[in-house]
Amino acid sequence: LSARLRALGADVWEYPCIATVPIPPCPDVDGALERLSGYEWLALTSPAGVDAVWACLEGKGLDARALGGLKLAAIGPGTAKALAGHGLRADYIPEVYDAAHLGAGLPARGRVLILRAEEGSPALTEALKGRNIGYDDVACYRTVYENPRSDELRAAVESGAAGIVTFTSASTVKGFVASVGEDADFSRMVGACIGAQTAAEARKHGIPAAVAREATMDALVELITALRD
Repeated sequence: LSARLRALGADVWEYPCIATVPIPPCPDVDGALERLSGYEWLALTSPAGVDAVWACLEGKGLDARALGGLKLAAIGPGTAKALAGHGLRADYIPEVYDAAHLGAGLPARGRVLILRAEEGSPALTEALKGRNIGYDDVACYRTVYENPRSDELRAAVESGAAGIVTFTSASTVKGFVASVGEDADFSRMVGACIGAQTAAEARKHGIPAAVAREATMDALVELITALRD
């Protein structure tokens, strides 16, 4: 994303706000992997989730064959690409790349195994519950805030120097706010958000938000280009 924006002439400041870390040991994941025959679908909501699942499989001496009896759902093309990197094809990707649409459109009849972040969006499970589809929602990694309070970042936000801030998930919004300070004046910036749920989190903290037409990096670049114009 940074390279593409720089190629378009943007002055880019990279400021990591979150990191994803595995949860070892993770008996809930181990138990789910031992009960794979009881599920029809495995739903994955991020490339980080794919990596975490793969690490768990390898830790148990397993490989892609362990998932052979499951249908695979990916929240979007990025997650599907991560699956493809392990020789796996996503059987279902929703037309709108977010948790709510994944849950609403998943063509499941049997039980669904969701392997994702510790604080995953409730929109996915609410949609499945509303359709009377059984599921197990299991955390396979957690998101941590990577940077402490930054006076430099706060000054850039409040002065307007950080005119456009990109957010690729609700957790990046939370990490950003934690770094800047919840009492900061966010009125002079715009949050370029990859999806509606990310934008909702931004607005919750008083950040003016614009939303990409779909949850992809291509659409996010288009949005940022339009905001600059």
